[in-house]
Amino acid sequence: SFGFLRLPQIPELISAWDQACESEEQHAPRASRQWFVVREAQIGVSSDGVIMPQFSLGVEARQLVLGPKGYEDAASTDPRDPSAVMAKAVTAAFPRLAQLVPAVAELMEVAKAQLVARFLLEQKAGIADSALTAYRLPMVKTSGYQKTIPSLKKVRAARAMDENDDGGLRVTKTTRTMHGGVDLAYKGSRVPTSKLRQSLLGGAAGALIDLPLFTFA
Repeated sequence: SFGFLRLPQIPELISAWDQACESEEQHAPRASRQWFVVREAQIGVSSDGVIMPQFSLGVEARQLVLGPKGYEDAASTDPRDPSAVMAKAVTAAFPRLAQLVPAVAELMEVAKAQLVARFLLEQKAGIADSALTAYRLPMVKTSGYQKTIPSLKKVRAARAMDENDDGGLRVTKTTRTMHGGVDLAYKGSRVPTSKLRQSLLGGAAGALIDLPLFTFA
């Protein structure tokens, strides 16, 4: 989860919760949202039809305010807000983060597959039937794992006690909420493409399946 992330291998990645507790406005209520995004994307295609997705992921952050129908984006987000600071740090450390957190690495594979799928649709590509019959498709397990939807919201509450002006005790409760999500859609009108002259598979792969794997309209 975004808010509780703490990795000794990446010391500069400080939890948004820890930042909020250490700030001068530590007792102020906070709400924000963070989500994964595709920052850059491109597809390379070799002469023998090898598709090579190249992309980078990052994290965006927005402060939230309570509106008539619940939380909504604030008019602007302070770059010093803990959620924005952490989003910037996660984006800068994303390659290392993917090596350390399996869920992030899996997210990158999902983004890669989605990028390739969109590219093939845009190119009106047709799949060679022999490529589908030459290999056994992996099956998704239907048992042995917990069927629980991951939480998209984290809430942390804290209480502080101090003395008020008349000498009595005052208890203050602070609530901080972090909403998370994913948006892996590439925002451009078409996926940028570059074609390479060289062959990447060589002649050995042709003995197993027909090349190229995809034909383009």
